[in-house]
Amino acid sequence: MSDTGTSSPLPVNELSKLKPRNSKGALYFLLSITLTGTGISLSLFNSIFVWATGQIILAVALLQWFIILHEAGHRTLFRTKTLNTAAGHVAGLLSGFPYTSWTLIHFRHHKWTGWQDLDATTASLVPRSLKKWEQLVINFCWKTWVPLFSLIYRINNYWNYPRVASYLRHKAQRRKVLRDILVLLVAYVSLFYIMGASTFLQVFGLAFLITLILQEVILLS
Repeated sequence: MSDTGTSSPLPVNELSKLKPRNSKGALYFLLSITLTGTGISLSLFNSIFVWATGQIILAVALLQWFIILHEAGHRTLFRTKTLNTAAGHVAGLLSGFPYTSWTLIHFRHHKWTGWQDLDATTASLVPRSLKKWEQLVINFCWKTWVPLFSLIYRINNYWNYPRVASYLRHKAQRRKVLRDILVLLVAYVSLFYIMGASTFLQVFGLAFLITLILQEVILLS
C-alpha cells in the first residue's frame, strides 16, 4: 500500500500468474468429471445413506460445472479458444446452459453491468408494481426454498430463444444459439428415455434441486 492508501500496481511477474494454464484447467475439468461419476454411481444405490451422499456429491459437481462454464465462456479455463469452447459445451450440458446462449448473453451482461434495462440478465427485473399473486408466489418460494429465481434466470436468459435472439444482430449467432438449445433438448430427452423416469429422477432429481438452491444465493448476490 502507498502512503495515500491506494494499492500499488502489481509487478509484471505477479501479473503473469493470472494467465490461464492448460494443466490447471485440465485438473479442474477432470476433478469435475470424477465428482460427477462418483455422484451418479452412488445415486444408483438403494441404500438411503449412500444415495443421499451421492446426491450431495453430484449437486456439488453440477455447481462446479456451472463455474467451469463461466470460466470457459471467458476463455480463462484453458489457454486456447478451442479447448475453452469444447470444455464449455460439456459444462453447459452438465450444468443445464446452452453454451452459445451463455457466452453471448453473459458478455452482454458484463458490457452493460449497472445498466439494468440494457443488461439482458437484469432487464426483466426493472422495478415495477407487482401484482398480488406475483407477490404471493415470490414470498412462498423464498420461504420454502423453492429456487424460483434460479429457474427464471436460467430459462428466461438462456433457453428462451426468441428473447435471446432479440439481442443478437447476426444470423450466424442466432443459428448457433438455436442449435445448442435443440442439441441439449435432444440430449436430455434421450437420457430421460434411456434411463426411464424413475431412475432419471433418482439420479438427478434432488441433486439438481440442491444445485439450483445453491445457485440462488450466487445469482441474487
